[in-house]
Amino acid sequence: MQSEKIKLASAFASIKHQNQTRKNGSPYINHPIRVADKVSSYTEKNETLIISAVLHDTLEDTDTTYEEIIKTFGQEIGNIVLELTNDDEEKQKNGKEKYLSKKLVKMSDDSLTIKLCDRLDNVMDLVNSNDSKFMDKYINETINVLNYLIANRELQDTHMKIITDISLELGLLTKDNEEYLNKTLDLMAKLNIQVKTLEKKLKVW
Repeated sequence: MQSEKIKLASAFASIKHQNQTRKNGSPYINHPIRVADKVSSYTEKNETLIISAVLHDTLEDTDTTYEEIIKTFGQEIGNIVLELTNDDEEKQKNGKEKYLSKKLVKMSDDSLTIKLCDRLDNVMDLVNSNDSKFMDKYINETINVLNYLIANRELQDTHMKIITDISLELGLLTKDNEEYLNKTLDLMAKLNIQVKTLEKKLKVW
């Protein structure tokens, strides 16, 4: 059962994303709601993260202000949503893939959890895409960003689980494309290496 604060966030986001649609024509609000559901399943219903997930695109894609989110939902949620918001100037300057790679490495653990759930939902939604060029670009970008993340950051167990699920979805999408499938399998192999490294550290502790 949803708390009143989560219901408020859902209503707030629905109004803010009103009349916006995804690439496949579906209502945009469906995306942040799905991301919030995923965050809930990976974080044992952490209310702060669920609300932040519902609101994660409001600063970037609507007329919502940082001050408005803080006033309505508090400083902590406002800061998470701000951290999840892309800097368009930096993104254009460095290129989206390089920008995202560096951004994810520096993110707080909570924001990274939401960002990975966001990426998981986007990858799962690619099956509904009728734009093969965009689909190929997004798959390649996802593989490269996750490779960079795995190589440059020590990840929490929650992050590893989400990345594993992203990899599995990528495997389903790329099973008929040898180049991308090999890249996906390589990504999963690196993921397994980091899991083993983490397990060794836990045993030492």
